Amino acid sequence: MLRRTAANPKMPGRLVRPGLSLMEVLLATVIFLMALGGISVLINSAVENAFQATRTNTASSYARSKMADLEAGTGDTTVSSGGSGTFDNDPAWNWRVTSTELSPGTYDVELVVWQEAGAARRTEVVLSQIIFDPNLLNNAATAKPPETGTTTP
Repeated sequence: MLRRTAANPKMPGRLVRPGLSLMEVLLATVIFLMALGGISVLINSAVENAFQATRTNTASSYARSKMADLEAGTGDTTVSSGGSGTFDNDPAWNWRVTSTELSPGTYDVELVVWQEAGAARRTEVVLSQIIFDPNLLNNAATAKPPETGTTTP
């Protein structure tokens, strides 16, 4: 529907259509694009956090598996010697074992599992545990005899 301008209704003037002006449309478009840009930043951040959570979960799983191998005395590394390497099923993941002997047959073991995925994306999990040397468990030959001597009451 067309109507006359309110400035002078008796004079024939320009006709005005009800609706939005070009400035209003441009302003709404700018606001929409700014909101869309903000949402895309949030989505990118959420995707990166999901990938990081997956990498951390994988590193934790590999670390628990390697620590179980150390406790059982299976695998290519012993508790007393330590070592480093990569996992056979996924060579992108690295591990390093360092151990400190606390007492004969008892070691403080630190296991680090990591993956290099760029400078800002390194994923690393560290497990530390006190472990008895599985080679010495149930072995009477390595047990020390008690000290003999006289004791004074």
